[in-house]
Amino acid sequence: MKINDSEMFSTGLGDMLRGYSQMVASSLEEEDEEPNLFFKAADELENLEEFFTSLSDILQATATMPLPYSFGLNGNPVLLLKAIPDRQFHWIWASMEGDAAKGITFLWRKLCAQLKERGGQNLETGNVVVATVCHPGLLDGEFFDEVLGTVRAGFSDPDEVLRFLAKSLREEDDVPEISRLVGFVEDARMHGRIRFSAWFFQRTLRSVK
Repeated sequence: MKINDSEMFSTGLGDMLRGYSQMVASSLEEEDEEPNLFFKAADELENLEEFFTSLSDILQATATMPLPYSFGLNGNPVLLLKAIPDRQFHWIWASMEGDAAKGITFLWRKLCAQLKERGGQNLETGNVVVATVCHPGLLDGEFFDEVLGTVRAGFSDPDEVLRFLAKSLREEDDVPEISRLVGFVEDARMHGRIRFSAWFFQRTLRSVK
């Protein structure tokens, strides 16, 4: 890739790294020096390898053109941002790869068990963002429907899609929130394999006085 504007490239990379620091800082009880946040990440972020795998998969889905038969995370970064609760929450992530022959449901149940083991309660108590990574030859309408049906993701009726599109084009603030959001990523290396990468934003319940 030829870079024509070195300053723009450097600024963009710096913004991305500062954004990563801010994500880490959001979980700290006390403020810390920004340079130290990069070193704190390994301590603050559990399952660091899975975190970066899930981050890569989810961001790649948002940067991928929507599929002809899909409407979700692909090409819609605004939906990812809308999935984040507007108050304190628990952020839990997991990434799991499995044999496609064992089926989508089998892998999804294992992933849900992993999220629960890491502190997640009922998935109904928050929003779930999932990137599904598979071989291009596996990704068709039937596979898409099976994943959406298993995860129970997406819009429930076509009118919701139209309302979302209208609000997005007008850049309105009240873009509808989707509690389970799925994106798809093609990876030619995934012969006979499927990977689910998920972020679970679990709302923190307010204490009752």
